[in-house]
Amino acid sequence: AGVSASVVRALSVVPEWRPFFSSGRIWDTQQGRHRTTLIAGQKALILRDLSPDAHRILLVDDALGKDPVPEWIEKGASVDSFPLPYEGPGVNEESLKAIEAAILR
Repeated sequence: AGVSASVVRALSVVPEWRPFFSSGRIWDTQQGRHRTTLIAGQKALILRDLSPDAHRILLVDDALGKDPVPEWIEKGASVDSFPLPYEGPGVNEESLKAIEAAILR
């Protein structure tokens, strides 16, 4: 959760990343049309807005252990959750395999 303009500004000095992160794909929980007090719920709803025709969406986040997506949002938005360790090492080989298995379920 933060301010998307900060991300766009940071990307302006890393030109090799710009093809992968266009400003139209950078959102944060302070923008959008969904009002819920849970940040993870907002993230799930934003993902659905960004990909309305996706059959399935997987939200991967390290905060899900402390701030889970409510079941009604997971069902309503067709978004599945995959928690990473909170403020842990991020995505590594082991977690990539687990994410892949979650995607293929």
